[in-house]
Amino acid sequence: MKKEIDKARLNQFVPEKGYLEINERGHLEFDGFDCVELAKEFGTPTYVISERKIKENYYEMLRAFTNIYRNTKIAYAYKANPLIAVLKILNECGALAEVISSGELLLANLVGVKGSNIVFNGPYKDRESIRSAIRLGALINIESFRELEIIDEEAGKLGEKARIGIRINPIVKTGTISEWETALKGSKFGIDLEHALKVYEKAKEKKNIEIVGIHCHIGSQIEDPRPYAIATERIMDTVGEIKHKLGIEIQVIDLGGGFPIPFRYANVPPIEAFAEAILKPFKERIEKYDLDNPTLILEPGARIVGTSAILLLKVGLVKREESSKKWVIVDGGANVILRATQGWYVYQCFCCNKMREERKEIVNIGGPLCYTGDVIAYDRELPHLEEGDILALLDCGAYTISTLNRYNSYPFPAVVLIREDRTIKIIMRRETFGDLLMNQELLL
Repeated sequence: MKKEIDKARLNQFVPEKGYLEINERGHLEFDGFDCVELAKEFGTPTYVISERKIKENYYEMLRAFTNIYRNTKIAYAYKANPLIAVLKILNECGALAEVISSGELLLANLVGVKGSNIVFNGPYKDRESIRSAIRLGALINIESFRELEIIDEEAGKLGEKARIGIRINPIVKTGTISEWETALKGSKFGIDLEHALKVYEKAKEKKNIEIVGIHCHIGSQIEDPRPYAIATERIMDTVGEIKHKLGIEIQVIDLGGGFPIPFRYANVPPIEAFAEAILKPFKERIEKYDLDNPTLILEPGARIVGTSAILLLKVGLVKREESSKKWVIVDGGANVILRATQGWYVYQCFCCNKMREERKEIVNIGGPLCYTGDVIAYDRELPHLEEGDILALLDCGAYTISTLNRYNSYPFPAVVLIREDRTIKIIMRRETFGDLLMNQELLL
């Protein structure tokens, strides 16, 4: 993470009633289920996702915004966790779909999202995916002058009008890490603010284009609400200019996502603080520019699914004498939770079967992969660990399953869902070694 981690909080466990508790056996429970028993039944590595928590997070965000501005819609960012079961849950809640690729378009269609409820983003959309989006009636957010021409061409071939928004960079620095800044001048994403009127003027000339919206996205894991306020002011001022200089009434204002996961070691503002920061200037400028009750779209991913999952791992080996550091080697690393090893996200870690034991040593937790950077956690205070102990990483529902990889030919882990009715369902089976070879040919 970009900021100094509070080591004391990182190593402190505070049970969250209803989701994380310690049972009478001294085991960690997640959403009412014993994590040790889950590991026995489904093996490790295994992701465990709570349907209840997904819904709770979604409705918390929806309420925070609609309580202030009723015409707000939430478009779940598929890239955060694209499992069909997760997408289906959120579609049934009424979430729109924010997609980036042909594959994510297919997923949205597969789980029953109406075409008009799909927002198609991304710096490169191939012509096939553009045609699919036009046929579905999705809102396509254009990111370049050239893309505007391509979409106009493809819509003309289909004899339909493409519903478009345009992604404008409001040039706002968010304070997140540099890899997650997406709205600075010269970004690969979108069109810089100074060219906004020009691109809308060009779009107005295209006969196969229906101008619907404006879009921005300023970054990821943004812990300060103030950049959202600045971005909203600049985008809404642009909407006012577009109306009064070009005569275009923007119907949809999409302010993107980037809302932070409230990791348990971090003090991040409640979602209501972000809603207030965005909606105060939003509503002021609706009145100032006499806008006709536009639809506000937000595109959260991590904020909805981040705290909905844990990852169960098994201790395979403990090294206490061979190095100046004590190492615990577990059965999954960068192949199953890449962002932990990148240092971008930091996850609290606990020994599920020793929750009441006194913590005795500081260890590093390494994965099984053959490269030095395959380290899940440094300097964690944990009980005296032994082979076979079960560890749980918390708050790992976002950008984990979507970044699984098969480095060193390790198969993908299993994923199980705790349903609202208190049943457990495997929603992604553990891969076999046969799956590793499925798309390959043996040359004879």
